[in-house]
Amino acid sequence: MTSTQDHMRETVRAVRDWTGETVAGLAKASGMSQPNLSAKLAGNIKLTMDDVDSIAAHWGLTFDDLLGGFDWLQENGRLPYAARAAREVGREAST
Repeated sequence: MTSTQDHMRETVRAVRDWTGETVAGLAKASGMSQPNLSAKLAGNIKLTMDDVDSIAAHWGLTFDDLLGGFDWLQENGRLPYAARAAREVGREAST
């Protein structure tokens, strides 16, 4: 059985991968250092509710949205499309 911590880490990683955002970018936008967020996503340090709230807010989501998981976000049209579009525009501009 997956713990809530594991589930949240998995969801954050999946959404971050989907948006194309780096750990450093997500950390900065969420008010954390990159090493701290990396340790939290690796399970070496616990994610707090405040951490999840900050990450969710950055993506225009709620804690409950992330609790639903990546599949739920996708099925309900709640993935952060604006964040992904911004990354894609940035990639196009740099090529």
